[in-house]
Amino acid sequence: MPTPSAAPLCLALLLGALTARAQTTDSPFLPAGGNEAAATEATAVLELRGLVVDATGPLFNLVDASTQKGAWVGLQESGHEFVVTSYDAQDGNESATVSYRGQSLRLRLAKGRVGAAAPGVAPAATTAGKPAQALPPVSPVVLNPTPADEARRLDAVAAELRRRREQRQLERQQVRQAQNQMPTGAPPPAKP
Repeated sequence: MPTPSAAPLCLALLLGALTARAQTTDSPFLPAGGNEAAATEATAVLELRGLVVDATGPLFNLVDASTQKGAWVGLQESGHEFVVTSYDAQDGNESATVSYRGQSLRLRLAKGRVGAAAPGVAPAATTAGKPAQALPPVSPVVLNPTPADEARRLDAVAAELRRRREQRQLERQQVRQAQNQMPTGAPPPAKP
């Protein structure tokens, strides 16, 4: 005699199987149709890296990933290991069907990769034999400055000018003192 809870149990198992199937075919971490592209790319040794369309027709840059050698090939152009048999440019997803070593491969145009450059550090400027000095802090840029912001900026510029003038005067005094302390009969120091 069937138990009354068998029907809900069968329904739950059926829904669970359907959910598991949907999860294995559509990954939330891949673009739409990403699983198909991954399967094609895993078996394919060719990559479609470039596409140019001009008056003579489309030209395809096909690269053998194992040897990193490639060529620009026209549609139905023979004379290479591969022949582009068809081309599809719908919705910005350019793809080509290529006949290669007896196999028909559908290749999508490779997406460009942009990486961030490594941050660089400018070398500190030094005067002869003197350690580099830290630069004064830079105030943030104000897009729509008020008169008060502009006055603060001008005060900061004036203070920086005064600081630099004082630094130059101090360096001149140190040079004069060094020249005055040299014995009169001694030759001047050689310049490097």
